[in-house]
Amino acid sequence: MKPVEAGFDWGMFWQAASAIATAFAAIIALWQTRYQNRKKVKITFNESVIYAFGGSLELADKCQYVSLDVVNTGNRKIIISSYGIKLPDGYKWVILQEPTPAGITKLPAELDIEQCVSFAWKKDKFIMQLQNLSNYPRDKKVPFFIQDTAGTYYIFKSPKTIQQYLDEAEKHNKKEGRSLP
Repeated sequence: MKPVEAGFDWGMFWQAASAIATAFAAIIALWQTRYQNRKKVKITFNESVIYAFGGSLELADKCQYVSLDVVNTGNRKIIISSYGIKLPDGYKWVILQEPTPAGITKLPAELDIEQCVSFAWKKDKFIMQLQNLSNYPRDKKVPFFIQDTAGTYYIFKSPKTIQQYLDEAEKHNKKEGRSLP
């Protein structure tokens, strides 16, 4: 009888490595299909917007605006149906468009991949809306929302708290010699 050799079976090793690699490939394929048609937006809030015609600040409109800029960073088209401020107890303060010197952004706004839209409203009206948020804590950031036609809400919180915006507006108005609206 021949003695049995105790050696390493490289064929079994390569079969096991191949099975593990196939399992990883299947997991990655399943993960990719889940995120292939994904909606994703990036929202930014600009608190000091001035429209200037002809690139000259001397001709700039003295009225300041705030804007909510929305960029489609996903890989599906998004149609925005409304935007506004999310209030406590599930209420939403929907902001209606108003004309700016650059025109008006009409809703629904269709955003293809990597497109951007800007929703602007007068800064003094924005401050008045913040003053009217009596039930909302002043030490919280302003929670903006964007809603698409599928009913999905995208939430973005402002960089400053409500009280910070109100304090800045009061300081600016005192400097200008006006009182808050």
